[in-house]
Amino acid sequence: MNFLPKFEIKKLGALIVLVGLVILGPSLQTQSSPSERKDSPIGLVVYCPLQSEKETPFDFERTLGLWYKRYKQQKTQEGGGAILLVSAPFLPKTSDEIERLKKSLGAEIIFAGHHSIIPKKENVQPSSKKAKKKKVTKKKKKATAKAEDPKPKISSKKKGKKKAPKVSAKVQPVIPPGILTVKEEGGLNFVFYSPSPQSLQEDEKNQSTWLADFKAQFSKTFESQIFHFLLAQDPSEKPKEDLNPIAEGLSNFKKELSDTLPSIVLLSSPRALRFFNGEYSFGCGATPDSLKISVLELFFRNGRLIRINEEVQTLNSKESNKSWILE
Repeated sequence: MNFLPKFEIKKLGALIVLVGLVILGPSLQTQSSPSERKDSPIGLVVYCPLQSEKETPFDFERTLGLWYKRYKQQKTQEGGGAILLVSAPFLPKTSDEIERLKKSLGAEIIFAGHHSIIPKKENVQPSSKKAKKKKVTKKKKKATAKAEDPKPKISSKKKGKKKAPKVSAKVQPVIPPGILTVKEEGGLNFVFYSPSPQSLQEDEKNQSTWLADFKAQFSKTFESQIFHFLLAQDPSEKPKEDLNPIAEGLSNFKKELSDTLPSIVLLSSPRALRFFNGEYSFGCGATPDSLKISVLELFFRNGRLIRINEEVQTLNSKESNKSWILE
């Protein structure tokens, strides 16, 4: 008589333990496993168009655009994303070529030259119009004498108001020199900046002015946003390899304002990824004279960069990319 109750009690106890494991299993598993992590692989593709009018042996830009579309889809599915950057500091901001690269190639960030490059050619031609303008100003000198002083003040205020939104703009594909831009990709904020060639020049009296301007814009934007990666372009035609002024400036900047922000200097000519004096530098990975492109692979975990490396990708030739067109 006592055997049956003991057996039933053991059976009931085992059943209770089993139910408890089923209920508490997920919580026990989360306690034993490390905290949830967010991995974000980001691919950075940098394209430098030819400055000359040489014809490429195949339709490189069309092939690059098709390849990049597929590449970005892959990175997005992996939980990250990709950015196609075009480095063309020799082209003015309002150039038709810039618009073409933005639309047909699908470039998301374009480092362009200053917009004041175009008007220089226009002001040289009309010599007769200058004489007419002088006559008009002589007649209206007395009438507009009082109104001449306030005009510069009004225009300077307007210019100041126009510059402010550009600093905090999150989506600004075409970046002229001296304008800091932030782009969100894969849940991360990327900072892009390119100083003007003039601001890099130094003499005995004055130091280069680009760093002070960059610090001011960064401090203003950093108040309301968290940054995960910084890319600064060296627009020089022949950038210095050792003691690069941009890399040296970023090193000093991070000591003062943001010592945890990873950064890289983009050079205007093709070169492999390099680490020198605590700073990374990288050249154009995609050029029209080759089917192979070097992609900068950035791997973030919980918003922190834990790995950076360079991978070589091969583009399909013009004859073998028919399947891409059908997609």
